[in-house]
Amino acid sequence: MRVIVTGQSGLSKKAFLDAGASFCNQKTIPSDSKFSFDPLVKIDDKILAQASIDGVYDLEDRMCKTEDLRSPNYLDMSMKRLNGFKGRTLEVIDAESKGHRNTIVGMHMTYFRKNSIYEVADWKILRKFKPDMIITLIDDIYSIKKRIAERNEETDYVRALSLKDIAWWREAEISSSKNLADNLLDSPIPHYVIAVSHGPQIILQLMFESRHALKDNGKRKVYASYPISLAKSDKKLKEEADLFVSNLKRHFIVFNPGTIKEKVLHDGFVENFRRPVPDGIIKLDGEEYQVSDIAQVIVDINGQIITRDERLINQSDMVVAYRPAKSIGSEYEINYAQQTGSILTYVYHPMEDGTSPFATAYKVYHQFDEFMKELPNFGRT
Repeated sequence: MRVIVTGQSGLSKKAFLDAGASFCNQKTIPSDSKFSFDPLVKIDDKILAQASIDGVYDLEDRMCKTEDLRSPNYLDMSMKRLNGFKGRTLEVIDAESKGHRNTIVGMHMTYFRKNSIYEVADWKILRKFKPDMIITLIDDIYSIKKRIAERNEETDYVRALSLKDIAWWREAEISSSKNLADNLLDSPIPHYVIAVSHGPQIILQLMFESRHALKDNGKRKVYASYPISLAKSDKKLKEEADLFVSNLKRHFIVFNPGTIKEKVLHDGFVENFRRPVPDGIIKLDGEEYQVSDIAQVIVDINGQIITRDERLINQSDMVVAYRPAKSIGSEYEINYAQQTGSILTYVYHPMEDGTSPFATAYKVYHQFDEFMKELPNFGRT
């Protein structure tokens, strides 16, 4: 299988992919990984024993090491020259990986420079590479900003990016990658948007355990819908929601919207302005953020949450919802999935949550124990 993994700067893509490949090849979690592995995600022993990744490439890194760029920063050159260098590098990778069973190539689809976003990709050579799957990695905008700042390179233009810049660069990278997946080959290529907080195993699940890899014998992909905000303040609800998500992970490939947590910026911003004298700096998890930087991106955070969740639903086989009546967002997710006409919806809705508005859901459960018992069989009938 040939997989292209896209994503903006500040994700540490190569480290993420190397960690997944090391786990796949060595069958043990690497001790030096920068990224956490989800202890609840277990890849089938037989599948993992036979799985291997023969090569992980970072296209831009390889390009900088092998091409005579004659520039301290490849963004200083024209887009035409950059496209040529990228194309030649991909051709070399394509030739090197011809004998590989499984190859992953990490790359940017878009670049940010001088307040503009550029798409630079040679579709002719990408078509020759013929990817089986395209994955776009994403992360919280504040985490990306922190990683970029830590690079401490004087010629690194993206160090000056605002949170708003990062949010819209992420959106451009997703859209450009989706367009590539839909139109590169004669038939659409599967495209997945994955938050790095899922852990590296999810890349291996998609490559080796999904129905794309194993047809009808593969694991189904599930979007986990639950009242994320309310669970933070309701202990019992949080315990049940955690149990719900952990059980899903035992049986399915799970896309969890809770892996992107940047709404804390919005919540911290609102809380700051409830004070008699608001501060100019907001502290979250030990990091400081300028209020002016957050103010620019508040509307974008809320709007992109909806768009991102829709994408995660569209790449799923099912939506499984825990107490969606407790959350306007969860209700929207159920209705959105039903409107696709192809995504099954399973709902746990206890009677205490009121009259069920989910009569058109594929299946509604009113008892939590029954819901948990039947969960492994979802999607089989």
